[in-house]
Amino acid sequence: MDINKLKEECEKILKYLKDKCKEFPNGCCAYSSHLLAYVLKNVYKYECVLIISGCLKNSNYSHKWVWVNGYIVDLTISQFNNKGYNFPEIYINECCDEYNNKFDYLGGILYSTSEFNNENKPIKSIIKEYCDLNYTDNNYIAINFDTKNQDLGD
Repeated sequence: MDINKLKEECEKILKYLKDKCKEFPNGCCAYSSHLLAYVLKNVYKYECVLIISGCLKNSNYSHKWVWVNGYIVDLTISQFNNKGYNFPEIYINECCDEYNNKFDYLGGILYSTSEFNNENKPIKSIIKEYCDLNYTDNNYIAINFDTKNQDLGD
């Protein structure tokens, strides 16, 4: 796994989502996790990409992040810095106690393109727009559905 390439992709996604989501990173973990998982699976062709659900320990704050090839990748963890933490804007690290000690694990799903059949249109719209902007050579699996005029809900 090329960590530098992963970080570059995360920075592109972060820039895109900051422009797209008014309250980023607050409440944007699903958008960022689904977008990142989609790109890792369909552009970079990683076989095992998971979206993990959890919550900040001793709180009701739910959260989602990505696991790929033994690494935790979290683009919205900094939203918890107002709770007394000092997380970086982009968190990429091997699975470790530092992260696991701060979140309770609630479950994970193996990411697949067919999962889009069950996802809401705002997430699909974000993924399609990002991929259309960044991968014009169409080396990703195109998403075929109507996403016109979708409200992101923020």
